[in-house]
Amino acid sequence: MPRHLLTLLILLCTLAAYPNTAGDTIAYPVGVIPDSILSGDSIAEKLAAWQQLRRQPKTEDKSGLWIKELRRGKFNPSDTSIHYPKLIRVGYSAITWFNRTFNATDTNYVRSTGKKFKISVKNNNWFDSYFAGFGPKNNISIVSGASSNIGLNVSFLGIGVGRSLDVKQLFGAKRTSDKFELSFTCSRFKIEYYRMVNRGNVTISGSVDGERFKIRRVEMATRRSKGLNFYYLFNNRRYSQSAAYGFSKLQLRSSGSFLAGLSFCRQSFNVNPSQLDDSAIDLTDSTTVYTFNDYCVNFGYAYNWAVSRNVLLHGSIMPYVGFKYADSNGSEPPYYMISLNAKLGISVTWNLPHIFFGLQGYADGRLFSGGGNNFRSLLTDFNFIAGVRF
Repeated sequence: MPRHLLTLLILLCTLAAYPNTAGDTIAYPVGVIPDSILSGDSIAEKLAAWQQLRRQPKTEDKSGLWIKELRRGKFNPSDTSIHYPKLIRVGYSAITWFNRTFNATDTNYVRSTGKKFKISVKNNNWFDSYFAGFGPKNNISIVSGASSNIGLNVSFLGIGVGRSLDVKQLFGAKRTSDKFELSFTCSRFKIEYYRMVNRGNVTISGSVDGERFKIRRVEMATRRSKGLNFYYLFNNRRYSQSAAYGFSKLQLRSSGSFLAGLSFCRQSFNVNPSQLDDSAIDLTDSTTVYTFNDYCVNFGYAYNWAVSRNVLLHGSIMPYVGFKYADSNGSEPPYYMISLNAKLGISVTWNLPHIFFGLQGYADGRLFSGGGNNFRSLLTDFNFIAGVRF
């Protein structure tokens, strides 16, 4: 019998006695055995070469597997065995770099909650007041009543959006207040945009040519405020603004940080002269809309006090100075003034593994003067927040 035929019969008999227990391995059919196996000098060498070849893992084309992974809710571009498209790889690399650069923290002080989504219900209570003085004898003061809003806030990673409406609207009353917030927060900085409208009743008082006019309750005097703020945290590795306000971080040990940033704010209020005394109409009939634009540089200090594992107290003060442009409905020349302002913030946060509660208070005061005129405004805000993380 030829030598190669004898060798083949011996191999087949031997393999029949050794079942395939290697798992996902390559099994060559009869007749497709490589010549390298048949060229050994001994049967032992042939068997060793054959077994090694049978245990080589199969190669699988995973170019389309990433779509199946997304359908199953899995997404891991760092898995090099899956061929994600180049655009996804580049985007993932950019996100990884951003997270490493701007979200790095000292885990002895600040730790992530490990959750990506947050949904919270927010009760927002605020009131605003304005004062405008035109020389020593003419001035007007506008003070609102308290507005109570309730709304929903949703956030994913560092992006948060919230909207709240007047509580009285839930009981069929006409909507008088509205607030919208949009923010992006990371460990090193925060960007936030806000827009507030309050059309509730106000109390108006003042004087014309030194004579006081009667205080009146004015219906639907509209006050609007919107702005854009940017804050930079110098001690971002040990202090977290998100732990006090964003609920996405945990402050494990007490720490503080200096802050600096930029802010833009536009405020306006509109008074209907027909609802004022005749003595006040001369002051307001041609200047019923007052608009102020603020461009400021901010600086301040904030501190987080980790009372216990679940309770965090926060306090901050941020004076800021800037340039203000004021216009009174185009009837008088605009005023250019220096703006001296200050913002105060306090909060109490209670964290549980998936649930959080927060009580927050703000006060934003603005003082500006120029051209013989001076203006003041004060906005105070108290919030109660309850939400879940998942």
